[in-house]
Amino acid sequence: MAQAIASSDNPLTPRVWANRVWMYLIGKPLVESPSDFGTRSDPPSHPELLDYLAYSLTHDDAWHTKSLVKRIAMSHTYRQSSAPRADALSKDPENRLVHKANRKRLEMEPMRDSILAVSGRLDPSVYGPSVDVTVPPYPGKRTVYAQIERQNLDTFFRTFDFAGPDSSSPKRFVTTVPQQALYFMNHPFVQEESKRFADRFAETLKNQPEAAVSQMAEVAWGRPLTVSEKAAALRFLNDEAGRGSEEPKPVWSYGFGSVDEPTSRVTNFLKYPKYIGTAWQFGDTLPHPIGSFNHLTPQGGHVGPTVKTGAIRRWTAPESMTIVIEAPLTHASDKGEGLRGWVVSSRQGVLGKMTVKNGKADFNRDGLQVEAGETIDFVADCGPAGDHSFDGFGWAPIIRRSDSAGMGWNAAEDFGDKAGFVPMNAAARLAQAMFQANSFLYVD
Repeated sequence: MAQAIASSDNPLTPRVWANRVWMYLIGKPLVESPSDFGTRSDPPSHPELLDYLAYSLTHDDAWHTKSLVKRIAMSHTYRQSSAPRADALSKDPENRLVHKANRKRLEMEPMRDSILAVSGRLDPSVYGPSVDVTVPPYPGKRTVYAQIERQNLDTFFRTFDFAGPDSSSPKRFVTTVPQQALYFMNHPFVQEESKRFADRFAETLKNQPEAAVSQMAEVAWGRPLTVSEKAAALRFLNDEAGRGSEEPKPVWSYGFGSVDEPTSRVTNFLKYPKYIGTAWQFGDTLPHPIGSFNHLTPQGGHVGPTVKTGAIRRWTAPESMTIVIEAPLTHASDKGEGLRGWVVSSRQGVLGKMTVKNGKADFNRDGLQVEAGETIDFVADCGPAGDHSFDGFGWAPIIRRSDSAGMGWNAAEDFGDKAGFVPMNAAARLAQAMFQANSFLYVD
């Protein structure tokens, strides 16, 4: 079969490959369906060009892809400007005939790698096992080594047009959706790398801010700042620095404690001393001499050995508002005694109490008024019987504002060492703005 595919008598293979290489370099394929050259597919936009590239690949280039890449990259077509041409726009509005270069947005892998490279944390090593790039501490390994779970693809991949891993995908579709901008604005990974990027120029920013912003642009964008861009960057630094360095407190915190039923309040809340990258817990390993299997993960956790060591996920209201809470509690074992769940407000007392064994207990609250600094605790404990065996649970509350602001907090997505919050000074915010610019995200 391999001999038949690569045979010089088979014209299809070099045409398919030449079409794909053209697609990667130019931004659009000659045949719009890269895996379908059948009679029902659209014809090539440039049939003679496709014939030429296929013939050159097999006869002149001896099947060497590098030679084909050089042949295309040295062409006048590849070296065109992406600036619009008035004389061609009406004749070729979709640039199907390639009258100008296509401005290409970075795909997910080079986008993430570029952020790491600019911040100075990219790990260029090759080989080795895949790594989970979606949970803190975020690894610096190149994104081509990202761990892919076919049945449960993380939202990061879906947000940035990663091809479905459970079927063949000849090309990626490019979308522009709000979630992409929100990722660059709010995700802890981007915030952390922005801070590291700014830290590389901390001394220069302090003594020579004009030179520093120019150097940052050279590193991030590969080009100098224009006069207006430099003025805007310096103005941004001055304005942000004038607002002070005080940062808001993290919204989520993680610890253990208990609910005092007579007062309807959480007592003795203590933060977990150890974060291992995927969970908050008492120590490096489980079980722990005091906390046993007590820990919290993005999706849930495990209760402690007594009611005094309940697992607590705490949300602190950043301002006064009206909220909606969706917090179903699940327990997935028919063994043991089951567990209890409490939802407790520091100002209003117990909002809900649930008992669950091998099932689900729903908690939903709409129109709840909270004040700035008020805490909502989601407490899971073993109950008065004290039996904490088989008491792993799922509990990832979602809290949203009821008003039009639309702000929300997802316990699973926000989980981490910084609890969805990374302190950022003016320089770090400027670095973050550079990551969001077209000059960083597009190849032009």
